Amino acid sequence: MWGCRDNPLKKDFPMPQIGPGTYVTMEYDAFLESGTRVLGTNKKDPLVFRFGSGEVLQKIEQEIVGLHPGAEREFVVEPEEAFGEFDKSRVLRVPLEEFPKGKKLKKGTLLKVRAKRVSVSWATSRRIILCSISTIP
Repeated sequence: MWGCRDNPLKKDFPMPQIGPGTYVTMEYDAFLESGTRVLGTNKKDPLVFRFGSGEVLQKIEQEIVGLHPGAEREFVVEPEEAFGEFDKSRVLRVPLEEFPKGKKLKKGTLLKVRAKRVSVSWATSRRIILCSISTIP
């Protein structure tokens, strides 16, 4: 029978932790409150970034700091933590006829409009109201 009581090398080779300057490779899934998956990665295309460089949301870094390789964590990113406080100047009112015919638009639908990512925040049979989320490079 094989077993391990203690690893004598443990003191000399501590398990790495996520912290300032470390490179992080992670997979994630982002869901709306409704349970709809809106963003995510997979094993073939993970998110890779340098911790502390500003490449990801500050909230994500706050939640993963100190984690070891292979660790999993589930947390909520509130809208203001992702996009800042609500700003009425970023709300666009667009007549429905300006959208392609046959496109089903409802609250939460993500669209690309003039190199910006937008979300439908309200929709009727005649008008769509969009909230700008971010500029797409």
